[in-house]
Amino acid sequence: MNRNKLLGILLLLLIILIMLCTWCHIDKVVQKQMSLRYNSTPRNEVNISHENNDVQLKQKALHRVMVKKDTKVQEEARVIQEKIQTLLSLEHMHFKSNSSTITDKSEEMLYKISKLLKGHPHQLVEIEGHTDNSGNNDLNLKLSQERVDSVKKALIHLGINAQRLEAIGYGATEPLVSNDTKENRQINRRVEFKIIGE
Repeated sequence: MNRNKLLGILLLLLIILIMLCTWCHIDKVVQKQMSLRYNSTPRNEVNISHENNDVQLKQKALHRVMVKKDTKVQEEARVIQEKIQTLLSLEHMHFKSNSSTITDKSEEMLYKISKLLKGHPHQLVEIEGHTDNSGNNDLNLKLSQERVDSVKKALIHLGINAQRLEAIGYGATEPLVSNDTKENRQINRRVEFKIIGE
């Protein structure tokens, strides 16, 4: 029983000590603010205040630079994305039927895309492969992965750093339109390039 009372007293003393420390800290902060307001502060407190202001100014400047850099990176990514979309809107990526072999015409397009990516060497790219829903889902997933792997390999061969490229096959899981017509199935069979930043 005596031990429990002793622990209770120690806990009470600890709480009082914490309250006193908090009160002293608050009192010092209030005094410092009042003395700064009326310019009657000791020299060392003014120096601390100036140092804090300098640190805050440096942090704000760094934040502005980071926001500006992020905005520039995002704008660059948007421009590259639009240029690639324009290329792909003129001509889709084509592969030999039920194969991951890229056609000659699509190799020419990959060359143009590689030139564009070389002009922006810090941008990362996600290559996405999609199929229509004809056939087995597992085979579609496998085929879409093999196709984007072929595209990635071709871009690496054209001088793009492999670490900038990520290839993901989605199979028929993300159609753009319903697969109810031949034309729609052709739209859903596609390779997309997404610029994902630095």
